[in-house]
Amino acid sequence: MKSIASLLLLLSFASIAQKTENLSVLQLEEIMKGNEFIGHQPENIRWSLDGKSILFDWNRFNQPGTSTYSYSLKSKLIDSLTPAFYESGNEFTGMKTYPIEIYSWQGDLYRFDRATNTTEVVLKNASNIRNVQRDASVNCAFFQDGMGFYVYCIQERSIKQLVIFEKGEAKVDPPKTLMEQNELELFQFLQDEERASEWNKMNDENWNSDIPKIFFKGSSISNLQIDGSGKYITFRVDEDP
Repeated sequence: MKSIASLLLLLSFASIAQKTENLSVLQLEEIMKGNEFIGHQPENIRWSLDGKSILFDWNRFNQPGTSTYSYSLKSKLIDSLTPAFYESGNEFTGMKTYPIEIYSWQGDLYRFDRATNTTEVVLKNASNIRNVQRDASVNCAFFQDGMGFYVYCIQERSIKQLVIFEKGEAKVDPPKTLMEQNELELFQFLQDEERASEWNKMNDENWNSDIPKIFFKGSSISNLQIDGSGKYITFRVDEDP
């Protein structure tokens, strides 16, 4: 009796193995399809700014690239995101939340008020506003616009440019040669020109912007970061190969 039971058990395993083997037979062409056959996995998972949705990138329909989707915690539904989403909310990219979040989308600057769950445009510009950062306080947000770096004071709703980056070197007047110095001492009209030049230079300095300029010799700058105090910045100078 024991032998018969063992034989039945063996036959059962053989039958299950045969069924499993038949179900798992794949054509080489199907295996070579890779993700197109087994399905693409969601990636770059993150929260929405209001904490009501989970966002992720997903190639749902075997397209050339991924699209952004949202999973609503309330409705339990998955929807693809449209540009309208970013006009009323944005992605949460940091570890800290603020009562008023500042973010950029399509080159414009927005503010999101968590208390009222409302979004409004802060600044629209022809150039590309990007790289929004916060310091340790809740009062300021920093961002890049073109080659300038700005601070947005949230409570006062004011914007001030902190620095501007300029490619090249600062212009410095070369020192006069010995001959030029002797001529200046001898000729009155050269002295008059010198005084007029100095006056124009001083007048220009009075009217020109007091925004500090940072000159760089590379092809571009990147990785601009503000420190926690909001007083110092670091940046990288890039060179074209």
